[in-house]
Amino acid sequence: YIQFLSTNGIDNVVALELLNEPWVFGDMSIIRDFYVRSIIAIRQVSDIPIIIHDAFRHEEWDWLLINFPFKNIFMDTHIYHAFNADDIASSTVNCDHNKMIVAQNIACGYGSMLRFKTCLGLPTFVGEWSLAIDDCIAIIRGAGKSVQTKDFGQCKNLQARVGDPWWIQAYRKFAYKQMSMSERELGWFFWTWKTGPGTESDPSTPYWSYSSAMKAGILPTVLPSANYNITSACFEFESTDPYTC
Repeated sequence: YIQFLSTNGIDNVVALELLNEPWVFGDMSIIRDFYVRSIIAIRQVSDIPIIIHDAFRHEEWDWLLINFPFKNIFMDTHIYHAFNADDIASSTVNCDHNKMIVAQNIACGYGSMLRFKTCLGLPTFVGEWSLAIDDCIAIIRGAGKSVQTKDFGQCKNLQARVGDPWWIQAYRKFAYKQMSMSERELGWFFWTWKTGPGTESDPSTPYWSYSSAMKAGILPTVLPSANYNITSACFEFESTDPYTC
């Protein structure tokens, strides 16, 4: 693949990610060894930036990367608020409001985890995140029977959020807080830019599609340039002297 890129003059592939979301309960030493073997092989032909996913594991990377000899390697982590019962369970409008406020606070708390990963592991970015605090979009709920698709009553009030000023502002704050923590490290990629056919009328689509969130007025078409709007979004929870490596 790398030789194909080089031979055909393709220069818009900026990095290679070796695995997407290795199994969270897998043997991390096996995953680490796979990464090492892959990096050695790739470095024989290219110095392209390489990305490794954390497998949704965190503290292990402190010791898994001891004596890690490679350069130009980066860590990808994915942060969602829509796949655990503690995140999604709600059945009333008041509970929905409280759930959003909690999600905003948790988003700011993830800054310490990202800092930990960068300082003790590898430079880290958030390769996937969304605005969803529910698992109600049809393409997710149709994925199977598990706690991730259990109906706690969280989906019945979604339509009422559409166009509601409180929710528009709340989702925007939620977005900025997540961006704030990510941009203190290497940044972020939203999941996703657009969704597929059949999702246009789903009230959850703007929470999973950046372009739909812009159309819904949740996210601006141009991100604010003032630092206050993004990187300072979580300052009410912390000192003005954030920890540096």
